[in-house]
Amino acid sequence: MFSLLCKRAKEAVSAHWDLIFEIVHVNVNTVKNYNLRLDMLELIEYFIMNDDLKSDLVFYGDIMLKMTLVPCL
Repeated sequence: MFSLLCKRAKEAVSAHWDLIFEIVHVNVNTVKNYNLRLDMLELIEYFIMNDDLKSDLVFYGDIMLKMTLVPCL
């Protein structure tokens, strides 16, 4: 549900990156369900592929790597 809400919010997510990355960070932990982790990674991929959000993600790139992608590995 969280992923769907973020996708429908489109550019409005820009005001809430800190909270979004914190929620994603909690849900990509290796003790979480595999499908949940995959959904969170798919959400990050959606953000990366969205041209309207790319300028924001350049600023948050290091946070995204440290809080989302590395813990999931």
